[in-house]
Amino acid sequence: MRRSMNLLETKEKVQKELFEAISAQIAGIASLVTPLDRAKTLAQLALAYRYTAGGQQPGSGGAEK
Repeated sequence: MRRSMNLLETKEKVQKELFEAISAQIAGIASLVTPLDRAKTLAQLALAYRYTAGGQQPGSGGAEK
């Protein structure tokens, strides 16, 4: 039981750190020069956020429902 709690706590800690990193990247988007750069960065961040939030990893081959 304790081991599963440690794993859950670790997962939550890593997830929190990833969300913080994504938020920091979003804050830096305004400094990007071209709209294309902003769009590419937003698309990458959207995939990272989706995966971090529990969605499938991009390219994993699983079909969406």
